[in-house]
Amino acid sequence: MKPLVVNILKFILSLLLVLCLFRMPYSYYQLVRFTSMIIFASLCLFCYKKDKLVAAGIYGSLALLFQPIFKIALSKQIWNVVDVFTAVFLIISLFNIRDFIAAVRSKVSMYRGNNGANGNSKNISVYEDNESVSLKLEIKKLEIEITSVNNEIAEIEKSIHDFGLRHQQELGKIINRILFLKKEKLEKEKHVNEAKGKAFEEAKNDYESNNRRLMESREEELFDLTEAEQKELKKNYRRATKLCHPDIVKDELKQKAESIFRDLQNAYEKNDLKSVTEILNGLENGQMFSFKSEGIVETVKLKAELNELQEKLTVLNEKLNHIKESETYKTLLTAKDWDKYFQETKQKLIVQLDSLEE
Repeated sequence: MKPLVVNILKFILSLLLVLCLFRMPYSYYQLVRFTSMIIFASLCLFCYKKDKLVAAGIYGSLALLFQPIFKIALSKQIWNVVDVFTAVFLIISLFNIRDFIAAVRSKVSMYRGNNGANGNSKNISVYEDNESVSLKLEIKKLEIEITSVNNEIAEIEKSIHDFGLRHQQELGKIINRILFLKKEKLEKEKHVNEAKGKAFEEAKNDYESNNRRLMESREEELFDLTEAEQKELKKNYRRATKLCHPDIVKDELKQKAESIFRDLQNAYEKNDLKSVTEILNGLENGQMFSFKSEGIVETVKLKAELNELQEKLTVLNEKLNHIKESETYKTLLTAKDWDKYFQETKQKLIVQLDSLEE
């Protein structure tokens, strides 16, 4: 569900709730109950998928309150209060809360600055003008976008890695045998026909490369997870990257963030749900990083930071597009059922191997 659709639904529902203050037919109130339940349930699901758990909880509670199946008996006066508060909440949620918070912080900074001028040096703070607030919001938006693109890249790369690992584990031996026989055949042929020398070198390199990958795949550990655990792994990984990704933390904290993020990446690639969860808990309970959008006040520095993040986002989008255009990714898209894909591919390789061994 797109944000525009979400806002339209909120606006329509707020109007319906306000109209409940007037004398309306009983069927209208039933319609509002049913409509509210559907919209609030949809908003709950939308926020849950976006990891906005508090908002999801609020919308879920409102869906239960308004649902018309097991009605909650309240007086007309109480329902009017509920309708007004809910309508106001929906209208407020249409606006960018970050803009509101930034404006409040700006006023507080100005107030503290005035206090400092009156002799209270402990409360001295720098006033942020509207341009600085706007630039900070743009930087915060870019930080969110960068994290989102990085997460998408990480998930695709993990899928490619998992696919390649399983490919080696299930088909590696057969492919290795096929490549070995091709190499042996071309080695014999090159003594008769020198033109086969180049083909032999290529076959030799292919065999050695595949043999090396096969050895590495045997040493690599990958935890088996249920479908529910896979979802939890992805969810916890996304939450953790929002807190420690090196591209969005302050420069003085980048080295520490890189170390934590490297451990997070390694655990994620191995399906190590326990380690990913431990890293997330550590970040949420004490190892929180300050983001680049926080702490910078000078407009010139903010603009420089904004340009740097825009360049990073452009590079990341190019990397994402390059990955999506790769043959491996296209194979992943077609091989939705991995069990079926590997079974069919194995049968084809066995036929090819049989023909070479004859």
